[in-house]
Amino acid sequence: YMLSGLDVVALTEPDPTSRVAPGTIAVMPFALPEAMDTQTRILFDGLAHDVISRLARLRAYWVTGRGSVFALRSFAGDALRLRQLLRVAYVAAGRVIVQPGTSGAYRLVIDLLRTEDGSLEWVEDIPVTVAEMNGASAVIADRLVLAISLAVSEAEKGRALADTGTTPDAWGAFHRGLDRALRFTPDD
Repeated sequence: YMLSGLDVVALTEPDPTSRVAPGTIAVMPFALPEAMDTQTRILFDGLAHDVISRLARLRAYWVTGRGSVFALRSFAGDALRLRQLLRVAYVAAGRVIVQPGTSGAYRLVIDLLRTEDGSLEWVEDIPVTVAEMNGASAVIADRLVLAISLAVSEAEKGRALADTGTTPDAWGAFHRGLDRALRFTPDD
């Protein structure tokens, strides 16, 4: 395929004050070692795709589509830039690290970053082999989706509870109520 006639877009400096909808997430493809073979690259890209599609099925969050995040693969670690480009509140960015002295053994390190300030909300480190990726990638994807969704829910609940000076919007009220419901006592 050849794309021609595309306009070049000049990127401005990221604006950390720009508003984005709460609960918006971009799951970036994994940063892969350059020496990795094509077949293994496909496995890890497939895992990122599985996490994106599973998070989207939850319907609790707005998840950026695969095409957008894969096109911006080179910006994976730049949370402020991704906030500007994708208008998301959170970025899950991971990297694959080759385990030294082993053949086909890797570590997946996934960070969940808040795009408002680039702070780290959560991190996961998963040892994995190519054989496990072939047979159990669905289990790994489910594990990541659960961890990401819990981390985002906790972060959003914390933000809603910390913002006591204003009347909450629907999202904030939901998370304040969720916190109260989870601590419900017989007296309540």
